[in-house]
Amino acid sequence: PIILLKGGSTDFGSRAAGAHTAALASDDRIIDGALKQAGITRIYKYSLLIHAAKALSVMPLPRGNGVSFMAPSGAMLVAMTDMCQKFWNLEVPALEESNRRRLQEISPPYIRMRNPVDIWPAAIVNGIEFGYREAMEAVLKDPHIDAVVPIMMITDETGVPDLQFVVDLARKYPEKPIYVTFSAEKKHMDAAKAFLEPRGVPTFPMIEEPLEVLSVLAQCRKYMDRP
Repeated sequence: PIILLKGGSTDFGSRAAGAHTAALASDDRIIDGALKQAGITRIYKYSLLIHAAKALSVMPLPRGNGVSFMAPSGAMLVAMTDMCQKFWNLEVPALEESNRRRLQEISPPYIRMRNPVDIWPAAIVNGIEFGYREAMEAVLKDPHIDAVVPIMMITDETGVPDLQFVVDLARKYPEKPIYVTFSAEKKHMDAAKAFLEPRGVPTFPMIEEPLEVLSVLAQCRKYMDRP
């Protein structure tokens, strides 16, 4: 896959390029069309260039754009689902019934489980580690899911899980990328990053970042699958 960050896509940016070397000052529509024809994924943020390279260095390209993510907040799930559709061209598919049923089994009966996954009820009943581990495995098994983004809740109050299970799941399902982000205290985020990244699981400090990365890499896959 090839990912390109190129400036000069606006009038102001083009004028800035012309004032510099003029090497980048050209009709952006022509550049954009040529990149699409060549199968090069264009991005517009430096941070996304770094994050995409980080993800690609340790995880495979996703096979498609179907994502499952889990969070300790229903409101967070709703907002992230909206952004997946509006901004990132990501699908949040329904799970096969056997996998949805597994999510239901680990959760209290008052909540109907589906994708995306509200992990909080299961975590309250069974503990943070059990809830995330079982939910992640249920969605990783699902043929409609191409990547998984656990938004890990790690606080002194809720407890600090042993994150070896994330590494184990990444090795058990090597064809499906796992991108970890957090709803956590900074000290726990730093500790989780220090544990997971040397073991091949990328982490991202901001909740939106892994989904942005997945959007870019799913587009790379789409280009690579073209005849």
